[in-house]
Amino acid sequence: MDINESHPNAKSNLKNRTEILEYSLTIEDAIDSLLLMYLGIYDKKKSKGPQVSKTKFNVSFQSKIDLLFDIDVLSKEEHSDLELLMNFRNKFLHEIRCNSYLSVVNLFDNGIKNRFKKYLNKNGSIEEEDSCKWGCFNLYGKNLQTIQKKVKEKIDQTQDKASLVNTLLAKNVRMIDMSFGFVTDLLKEMKKAELENRKIRALVSLVASKCKDYTDGIGVDRRMAKLDKRMKKLLSEERIKKYLK
Repeated sequence: MDINESHPNAKSNLKNRTEILEYSLTIEDAIDSLLLMYLGIYDKKKSKGPQVSKTKFNVSFQSKIDLLFDIDVLSKEEHSDLELLMNFRNKFLHEIRCNSYLSVVNLFDNGIKNRFKKYLNKNGSIEEEDSCKWGCFNLYGKNLQTIQKKVKEKIDQTQDKASLVNTLLAKNVRMIDMSFGFVTDLLKEMKKAELENRKIRALVSLVASKCKDYTDGIGVDRRMAKLDKRMKKLLSEERIKKYLK
């Protein structure tokens, strides 16, 4: 039987269902990537930096956005907008009587209708099919923009953490360099000084000896060696990835 013979609106019905399915699949794939980023699940097979894993969650879309809301990634309004788009998907895909955007909207309660109205184009009516169709497209676009914004925020956050770690390391190295520089300069000045007082010469000699013991001891101090070993372990590539989550 030809599709046109089965139902007078079969083509538009199928087009609407396909359209909303494409919207929902695109949004769900983007939500998967966002959730993986915030859970710190990356593709270990990639060599050039952390890449979001292609792992898919065996949980419902509702559970995914609920989790993102619970961990403060999505605001209440953003969470509500994602639910609203999925209301259209669920109606189109699970109820045979829903063959148009208007038929779906007519099944919503007043609360959902009022939430949807803000996505209608200017002068659009919730009683018109084309207006509801454009409203759904606008809702889809808003949700996509929200997810893209969240992904960028996570990337910026990760870069900020990396910058913090690098800054702390650079600061520690600089402090060590300054300490060695100070001791070295002090020893040079002591050697150049022509001191007549015997007690002062003895004091300078003692200070010079202590300074030399300090610089020489850094390299052989067991505690320092243990700390250095621990630092290298803490700053391994695997550990740094954990810090940046």
